[in-house]
Amino acid sequence: MTSIKYVSRAVVLIMVLLVSVVWASGAIYSIGQEGEQILVMLDPSMLKRVWVGCTIWDGDQEVDLPAKKVSALESVCTFFLGEHSRGYHDAVVAVWGRRVDAEDCHNGPKRKACQWCRMHGYHLEEEMDRRYFTVEVR
Repeated sequence: MTSIKYVSRAVVLIMVLLVSVVWASGAIYSIGQEGEQILVMLDPSMLKRVWVGCTIWDGDQEVDLPAKKVSALESVCTFFLGEHSRGYHDAVVAVWGRRVDAEDCHNGPKRKACQWCRMHGYHLEEEMDRRYFTVEVR
């Protein structure tokens, strides 16, 4: 009887671990749109600060919206679409673990700041999740 009890506990523990691994496999829980806003809901079980970036393709132009810092206690991040041509646009949202400021970046030629840092003042590292979707600008 005792061995059955331990086997049952082991099976339950393994199931909990498997569910945890599957649940933690993506940092982005869902993406939605409300008017001119893109709403990104993050996995509420993530207990660390992250950076969320969003890129929209407006015709041939790639538009990088400013990355947002999301604290461990927050689970929703909002991006404003701003001025884009009307219609449907491809977009991507990515969650990153770390932001590197241009003065700390040595990824470019001759150990200087990379191209992204020279353009934006920072770059993001340690990608945790990425999702592609379509937005509609009315």
